[in-house]
Amino acid sequence: DASLLCPFWRMQSPATPNGGSIVRSPTPGSALFVNAWFKDRAGKPIAGAEVDIWHSSTEGFYENQDPVQADMNLRGKFMSDSEGHINFRSVKPAGYPIPVDGPVGDLVRATGRHHYRPAHLHFLIFKPGFKTLISQIYTPDDDKLD
Repeated sequence: DASLLCPFWRMQSPATPNGGSIVRSPTPGSALFVNAWFKDRAGKPIAGAEVDIWHSSTEGFYENQDPVQADMNLRGKFMSDSEGHINFRSVKPAGYPIPVDGPVGDLVRATGRHHYRPAHLHFLIFKPGFKTLISQIYTPDDDKLD
């Protein structure tokens, strides 16, 4: 069920070549360069893995909630090379507050935590024969990370 991934995941992220950019409209902010390798449990590279990436803008908005951004801005789908590697350019995302109305707000209040998501990139990695991995990588300098 796609709704379990993230309310901002979209199925048709554009195919993007390794080394390409996922910035599809003017998006001011600090440059971000990503190099990632995907390996199996034995440490062998996983070639041909489909890696779907998405993240918020430098203002904390995903493109499908921000009319200023182009469709599919800050989204891309990559294929890992023979070394299990992908790389791309983007801009550094910002964290953002999650809504605190409704059941999510009740959960946040019950845990006594703040309602901010630290800046992060989403990764969905898929290859037949492997378990699909859905994860996030956080920027280490976000003040809401801890």
